[in-house]
Amino acid sequence: MVARIALRPFLRVLNRARSTRSLEKLKSLLSDRLFSVRTGGSKDPNPLPPLLFEIATGYWISQAVYVAAKLGIADLLEDGPQSSDVLAAATRSDARSLYRLLRALSSIGVLSQVDDDRFALSRLGNPLRTNVPGSLRAIVISIGEIHYQACGELLHSVQTGAAAFSHAFGTSLFEYLQQNAEAASAFNRGMTNVTSLLAHAVVLAYDFSGITSIVDVGGGEGELLMKILELYPETSGIVFDLGNTFGSPKHTVSSAERCSYVAGNFLDSVPKKATMS
Repeated sequence: MVARIALRPFLRVLNRARSTRSLEKLKSLLSDRLFSVRTGGSKDPNPLPPLLFEIATGYWISQAVYVAAKLGIADLLEDGPQSSDVLAAATRSDARSLYRLLRALSSIGVLSQVDDDRFALSRLGNPLRTNVPGSLRAIVISIGEIHYQACGELLHSVQTGAAAFSHAFGTSLFEYLQQNAEAASAFNRGMTNVTSLLAHAVVLAYDFSGITSIVDVGGGEGELLMKILELYPETSGIVFDLGNTFGSPKHTVSSAERCSYVAGNFLDSVPKKATMS
């Protein structure tokens, strides 16, 4: 009885809409306001979930990609498709769990499932390989570990104004990296991944001619400075960062002769003998 009374105003609106031939507009409005589901229609056997739900569960996908990067799945698939059992043995993973992960990655296009139990690397997933131009493996690992945990404390940060990272790990980011070599290595290589994507845009957008020396403060492995020195042979430079960030920089001999690495904390001081820093 209560339901019938509650529905009466709604039914009157429907009857009025039918009589004024505006029912289609009303249906569109109801669909947009009450049933905002991204689907091709009610006959779709597999309707997509609401967009807000997809946004809220986005970490399901990001963590699946992280696990693939951490296990080195893309490197294992660089020579062709492999079965999930072979990949499980190579990564020392549970075969059934890894198979489900591989299927999930195939559903979003990172991998391709070529038959019931074999998977291939897709073009989308290729940057998860370690030693390829445009590799993103290191930054995906860093995001999936320390960044992911820090973001889990976002509520604390918003409510208090304090850094989420410090709340999650009990110390600041740079202090944590100083104390954890594996995390520092992933972070530094990840920064190099990102810098390699941006370096070409920087050297194309900015004219460094006439600058004789550059200090790249917080330059990590020196990826950006190397790109600048390759295009400007009259310029020399210094990469200034914490000593554990330098890693094993890769650069041409000509640029190596004009670049040096100086360890230090830019929060304390920076080298001053440069025309640009």
